[in-house]
Order: sequence, then C-alpha cells, then structure tokens
Amino acid sequence: GFAVADLPRFGAVDLSAIAGEATTLLALAGLSMLALVMNVSGIELQMRGAYDLNRELRTAGLANMLGAAGGGYVGFHSASMFQVSNRLLEAPHTATNAAAVGVVALGFVGALGAVAYLPIGLFALVLCLLGFELLWRWLVQAWHEMPRSDYVIVLVILTITLAFDFVTAVLAGIIIASLLFTAAYSRINVIRNRVT
Repeated sequence: GFAVADLPRFGAVDLSAIAGEATTLLALAGLSMLALVMNVSGIELQMRGAYDLNRELRTAGLANMLGAAGGGYVGFHSASMFQVSNRLLEAPHTATNAAAVGVVALGFVGALGAVAYLPIGLFALVLCLLGFELLWRWLVQAWHEMPRSDYVIVLVILTITLAFDFVTAVLAGIIIASLLFTAAYSRINVIRNRVT
C-alpha cells in the first residue's frame, strides 16, 4: 500500500521500469473494465432490472480513482459475492446480524484467527450449495426462460469451463454470442436492404 510517509521516497521509483510495463498496465485496465461491466450486468440480471447500472459504474470508477491515488488495487463489483450476500439476507435477520457482530467483534479484539477453528466442511458446504444453486438456475430453470440459442451458449461455456478453464469459456461465449448477434442483426430488413 501507499502511505504519506512514502512521498519523500517517490524520487527513487524507476519510471522506465514502469514505462516498460505499459502494455501490461493497459491490459489490466481493459480487463478490469470488462470484468466490471460483466459483474455489474450479472448483478442487474440477479436483481431482475431493479438496479441503476449507470450509478454503479460511476461509483466503481470514482472508487478506483480514489484508490489509485492512494496506491490501492483495482476493485469492482462481484456478482458471486452479491449472490452470497443475498442468500445470507434471506436467512432470519437475527442469525445474519449475530454472525456479522461476531466477526466484527473478533476483528476488534484481534482474534480473527479464531475463524480457523471453524470446521472446513462448513465452508465447503456453503460453496457446494451455491454451486448447485447456480447449476439449477442456469441449466434447469433457464431451459424454460431463455431462447434456445442463448441456452446453447450457456452449455458451451459450462463444457469449456470443465474441459479447460473459465477465461477460455468466457472468451468462447463472447465470440459465439457476437456471431449470433451478427447473424440476427443481418436478418433485419433495413440492414439487409442497405447492404445488398
């Protein structure tokens, strides 16, 4: 991190080394923007449209600028953490509030290490339940709600994720969705008449 006390040492920074990593820094910024838009869009879908997309994007941009001024890391919304918090809020508020107060109290007394004594199976169970819920939502319920072409994209993303990795799957999903959009857009009469 960055502290005001570090300002006198700023002159010791090798700016040529930073300039040599300019392409990496630009790629990081681009990927972060893409991840921000995808996560915020995912949250908007989870909330069924009751979400101010522009406000959230402006807030994330402002938070990143302020964080960068202080030497902080890139940050953005997380659709998966949003889903976890929504699931927790569905529980009785007394239990949720008690858990939150307990974690804050452990933090104040410097005893967050006590979390290590909780059974790992508990955390594994929560992850499994979230995973099964996502599979149920996107494989079973989506069959009745989505157009078949969109559902095929979901299946392709899942298959590629299992066979390779998540980044490759998302890239394949974007490419397939772009091709389907182009094909659907070219069928519009105005576009077809203008091009042909």
